Amino acid sequence: MTLFSREQVLKGLKQGQSFYQAELSRIDLHNTNLDKAKFVEAYLKGANLSQASCKEADFTKANLMFAILLGTNLTQAKLCQTELNGATLEEVNFQELDANKANFCDTRINSLNAPLSKLANADLSESQATYSNFSGSNLNYVKLNKVNYHQINLSGVQLCEAIGFAAKFTKIILREANLGKAKFIQSTLIESDLAQASLISADFSQSQLNKVSLQQADLLEATLKSAQLREVDLTGASLFSVNLEGAALSQVNLSDANLQEANLENTIWEGVDFSRCDVTGAIFTNAQGLSEEQKQWLQENGALNVS
Repeated sequence: MTLFSREQVLKGLKQGQSFYQAELSRIDLHNTNLDKAKFVEAYLKGANLSQASCKEADFTKANLMFAILLGTNLTQAKLCQTELNGATLEEVNFQELDANKANFCDTRINSLNAPLSKLANADLSESQATYSNFSGSNLNYVKLNKVNYHQINLSGVQLCEAIGFAAKFTKIILREANLGKAKFIQSTLIESDLAQASLISADFSQSQLNKVSLQQADLLEATLKSAQLREVDLTGASLFSVNLEGAALSQVNLSDANLQEANLENTIWEGVDFSRCDVTGAIFTNAQGLSEEQKQWLQENGALNVS
């Protein structure tokens, strides 16, 4: 591969040149117009694309490891299977970006604007993100292992079958998001909003949910084995056949919720509101912390193995 200079790249772009597999490591392309440029499989490791306009540019399978993207505009750009490990992304516009199967491992993300982006099968493991917007995006099958996300808008996103082991989410908005069959084991959710979200068959085993809203959420056949729920609002939520075996629930609101046929064996309860909750067929074997009044109400309303 031939090493290109900044001037050669800009001149070539004006002539419509493609930089397929070009050697562009550490190139300084800040504050340039790269709209519709073609960098397919180009080597851009450590490149500086700060303040560059890259609208509709094609970086498919390019190497952008440790690249610097500050204020970069990548609206409708293609980063499919692109390597962005260790890259810095700050105030970047990813709107309607196509980054399927891209690698964002260990990236630092701040004030990213990425609504309606396509990130299916992307790997964001060990990335850190703050004050960013992914609303309405496709994040199906993404990997979010050991991420640390703070104040991220994920409302309406598709997160089906996503995997997030030991992930930490603080002040996250996931309203009306689809997390069907997602697995967030040993993860932490703090002060987050999942109202009306779909978590059908999702797995949050051994996770901690603190000050989380799940109002009217659908947790059909979800698993929260040995999870810790504190100040969680499940008002009107569907927990039909949910598995909460071994979970600890403190200051949880289950009013108007559906707990039919739920597995609540070996659970620990403290200050929980069951008002108008449907507990028909719910199994409370060896449940602890329930008041005598709650036990009587549960028995009268169809709960099983209450003692």
